[in-house]
Amino acid sequence: MRKTIFLGIFALSLSSVSFAQVSESCKSITIETSEDAQKNEACMLEIANFILSHHILYASDEYTAMNKNTLRWINRTMNYTIDINANVTALCKGKNEQLLGVFHAALVKAALSGATNFHREAITILVEYISNEKNQVKKTGGIKKLLAAYKENDFSEYYQ
Repeated sequence: MRKTIFLGIFALSLSSVSFAQVSESCKSITIETSEDAQKNEACMLEIANFILSHHILYASDEYTAMNKNTLRWINRTMNYTIDINANVTALCKGKNEQLLGVFHAALVKAALSGATNFHREAITILVEYISNEKNQVKKTGGIKKLLAAYKENDFSEYYQ
C-alpha cells in the first residue's frame, strides 16, 4: 500500500514540474498592432519560456500559434529594435528548421527580461538550448561553428 501511494505521489510530482506552462489567457492572444505587442509583453515572456522548455521536434497547434506570435511580436513591438541575424537564420535550415522559432523565442525572452545587450543574451539562450541534448538539435557544421565561437567568447557575428 505504501509503495502504491509513493508511486502515485512521485508520478504527480513529475507531471507538475515537466515544462513551463502558459496561462489560458496567454494562449489566446493576438498580436496585430504595436499596442497589442506592448499590452501582451507578460504573455510573450510566458510563451517564450514555454517554447524554450520544449525540444525542437515538439509539435502542436498551440505551439505553432505561439511561435507565430513570437514573430508577430518581434515585428510589431515599438519598445525594442530587434534584428534577426542572418548568421543565425542560416543555422535554421534542413534538419534544424524548427530552430528559427526557438531563436525568436530567445530574442523575446532576452528583450523582455531586461538584458542590456539582449541580442547577445538571445544567442546565449540559444546556445544553452542547443547544448541541451534533450532538445534534439542536430549538430550540423554551422551549429558546431556557433558552439565553438561561443566557447571562445568570439561570437559577435551572431548578434551584430
